[in-house]
Amino acid sequence: MYCLVKFFYATKEELRSPINWRPIGKFLCIKGIVFFTWWQGFALSLLESYGIITNIGNWDSKLVAGGLQDLLICVEMLGFAVAHRYTFTHKEYTPDYVGDAMETFVGVPLGEDGNDSNGDYMSQSDHSGSRGVPMQGLGSSRQRQEQQFLQQHHHQQQQQHPE
Repeated sequence: MYCLVKFFYATKEELRSPINWRPIGKFLCIKGIVFFTWWQGFALSLLESYGIITNIGNWDSKLVAGGLQDLLICVEMLGFAVAHRYTFTHKEYTPDYVGDAMETFVGVPLGEDGNDSNGDYMSQSDHSGSRGVPMQGLGSSRQRQEQQFLQQHHHQQQQQHPE
């Protein structure tokens, strides 16, 4: 957990700019599932070991505890599904949202055609992160994804509105 928090603080500016991907909500949704599943399994194991969960019919106490955990997970997933619906919204990936929020890494707004002022698709490969450290790995991967998205979006617009 400590490493994840350090990773977040090292990359939080890159996760909020040029598009705010709302990483905290996404992190909490995923970690919440893991957290609740593990701790409820632990609690049910304790209840079983202390004899609070006992045999029911043909089911021994281990099967009863496993069945209770399965039931609890199904109920919890309804809540997590609602949380995921709002946290991992499809709107973040639509061209309007990305197009409005997208700027080049040096802060130059993109034009209507998805180009920056130089006519390139975000080709500033010399960009450095918020602390002046050159972006590599995660940053350059994100740059490629954004570039590919903009190229596809521009191509789709050209197909829809031929000149």
